[in-house]
Amino acid sequence: MKIRLLTNNRTERGPGMVYKNLRKGLELLGVEVEDYPIRDDATYDYCVCLSDQRNWEAAGADLTDCSLVGPNMWEVPIESVASRFKDFLVPSEWVKDLYGQFSCMEGKNIHVWPVGIATADWPYKSSSSKKGDCLIYFKNMSEEDKNTAAELCIDRGLSFGCLKYGHYTEDALKDAVSQCRFAILVTRTESQGIAYQQILASGLPCFVFEKGSWDDRADGLKCPASAVPYWDDRCGVKVREGASREEIYEAFTYFLENLDSFDPRAYIEENLTLEICAQKFLDILESTDAKED
Repeated sequence: MKIRLLTNNRTERGPGMVYKNLRKGLELLGVEVEDYPIRDDATYDYCVCLSDQRNWEAAGADLTDCSLVGPNMWEVPIESVASRFKDFLVPSEWVKDLYGQFSCMEGKNIHVWPVGIATADWPYKSSSSKKGDCLIYFKNMSEEDKNTAAELCIDRGLSFGCLKYGHYTEDALKDAVSQCRFAILVTRTESQGIAYQQILASGLPCFVFEKGSWDDRADGLKCPASAVPYWDDRCGVKVREGASREEIYEAFTYFLENLDSFDPRAYIEENLTLEICAQKFLDILESTDAKED
C-alpha cells in the first residue's frame, strides 16, 4: 500500500505533530508514504488531506483525489468545503458530536481517530529519581485558574513549575516531565490533547480541571466536551467544572495519597501508541469508497 499525505504544516504542535506521528506509525507498519511536495508522476492507493483548508491552494493539489480529509481542516465545518468530500477524520467523540450539529455534515462519514504518541520519545522514569513534584500545564485559562493550581502545591509544600501552551519547546516539556512526579492540567477543551498524552506516556499521573463543554461565543454553539478526551482511572483524577474549593482540595488530597497507584503510561501503551493508531487510521481509510482499482 502507498498513501499520499497532503500537508504543508511542519510545526511541532497540533497539525504538524499529527503529520509527524502518523507518518512514523505508518512506516512502523511498513506502509510507504508520499508526502508534500506533490509529484505529478507519482502513483498511490489513497490520498489523504491532513492540511488546514487554508493551505490547500499552496499545496497545489487536486483534492478530488482525496479519500479522507482531517483532522485539522477547521475548528467547525465550512459548508463550501464539506460539500466536496464524504469521509472526514475528527480527533475525538465530542468533536464528532459537535460536527453533527451542522447540516452540511448530514450524510457524511465522520470517523473518530487520534494520532499515536511516540512512547519511545517519552520514556518512563521512576518517581524516586526525580527532584521536583509538580508540572502545571496551562492552556487558554485564566490566571485565577492557574493560581488555584499553584495554591494546591504551595499549601502542601510541594515544588512546581509551569509550562504555558505555545511558549515552550518539546525539549522543555521532556525536561519537565523527567523532573516531576505528577502534573496538574489547567486547560480548556482538547480535541485530542497530544501534550497531555505525552505527559501521561512519561508516567506522570494528572490532576485535571475538567472543562465540561465547548462553546463558540460568536456563533452561540455549545457542545459537551472534555479537557482530556482520552482517559481512564489509571491516568489520575478529574475535578468537574464549577467544583467548590473544598471539593477541589478533597480531590487533590485523594490524588496525592494514591499517586503511586496510577499507571498512565499503561493506558497510553494500550490505546495510543504509534502502531495502534496508525492501524486504526488504515482501517478507516480502507473503509472509504475511494480506493483506486
